[in-house]
Amino acid sequence: MAALGLDIGSVRTKAATAGRTGLWHQPSLVVDTGRGLWFGSAALTTAPGATSYDRLLGAFADSPESGLPGRMLGEYLRWLLGSRNVALSQARVVVAAPDRWMAGDGDTWPSAVGAEGAALAELVARLAGVESVRVVPGSQCVAAGVLPDDGALLVCDVGARTVTAAVYACESGATRLLDVEYADTAASGLPARLAEASRAGASAGDPLRWAALENERCVRADRARIVLAQAAVRERYRATPVCLPGRHGGAITADVLVDALDALAELVGTVVGRLVARCAEPLLPDIVVTGGNALGPVPAAALAAACGRASSARVVPPTAAASGALLIATGRARALDGFPHELGLAIRRVRCGLLESAVLPVGESSTPDTEITVPDDHTGPLPVRVRLNREGDWRPAEAVTPVDVRPGRYRVCAMGRRAGLGALLLRPENGADIVYPLGLRAPEPARSAP
Repeated sequence: MAALGLDIGSVRTKAATAGRTGLWHQPSLVVDTGRGLWFGSAALTTAPGATSYDRLLGAFADSPESGLPGRMLGEYLRWLLGSRNVALSQARVVVAAPDRWMAGDGDTWPSAVGAEGAALAELVARLAGVESVRVVPGSQCVAAGVLPDDGALLVCDVGARTVTAAVYACESGATRLLDVEYADTAASGLPARLAEASRAGASAGDPLRWAALENERCVRADRARIVLAQAAVRERYRATPVCLPGRHGGAITADVLVDALDALAELVGTVVGRLVARCAEPLLPDIVVTGGNALGPVPAAALAAACGRASSARVVPPTAAASGALLIATGRARALDGFPHELGLAIRRVRCGLLESAVLPVGESSTPDTEITVPDDHTGPLPVRVRLNREGDWRPAEAVTPVDVRPGRYRVCAMGRRAGLGALLLRPENGADIVYPLGLRAPEPARSAP
């Protein structure tokens, strides 16, 4: 069965197929809505006249016959799979979505991708004639493509428009989101600085010039890495062009790019630092850095922001998300969405006049809260139990940090985010919430000898 991994980025659309060797990529779609230009996934799913990124389907999805971007994508998929006439209905397609499209408020992800991702999957299926379309966050596709050792993996994607840092629990080829943080690349001033440097008499705020400039940077990516590496040790290379003149404007030299990347590196450090501060479990020694702006000082800044909890930064190409999406499509990697486990508390209760021990299942935050009574002060680990993938026996869950719990009544719910096996939220009748993060391991309970 044909399979394809697709990453519709703001600047380039990348695709990986099982039937062809190598990766294919071309400039992403751009649509003029009359109220501004839309790029990449947003361009594919936004109708002329739409007013925000949140309204992705609109009239365009209601009139697929008028959807030129959709027809272009369908033709592109058919070409990638070998023929313009190939039947795509049985093909398995996984699309890497912008990480901002992840659903979930607070500390629980009800699913990995929200309404925007569902809209994109529906549109790809309808316009390209594909029955099996799954949308997975881009950083999770990167994690799936890396296939690391079991543990908590930090992925940092520094793209043309967004900086994303995410931590995934990885086990036996499966990845699950623990936490994510992001910011707009524009906050670093990088797009404005590069546009100003290559202005050549045009407006620095012209979005089409921005798209042309970013496309030129993709084309010259290998050149930029070589020149920047030389400029770091030889002063004369700082005046060497890394981008040549073109539709975007004039040339951009290494010193201009390095200055712009320094500001971006500071933003990357801030994003990674905020994420790492919330992540309690140990990280795998290698962090993964990807994206079109993962060059110069950026990877080192991401590593430094890990505050000694990782030892090296592994830079993978911007096509990594498409490659990982292909592995998910073919079943060689698993991308879990939502919280797959069941949490419980080991309790003692009186039933029929007898004291008994039991495990009280704890629901997620979207279900009615479980109530417990704590009779005495408690300091140390909580008796949390877990059923991995909601199967098998209850196992003791390892704790990340001890906790102090005062006597009283508490509402308890499971949190599917922020820790390896999730976390427990205890909400007292009066006072502050207590978050109890769990580790990545749940040892199998010892069995008594016969």
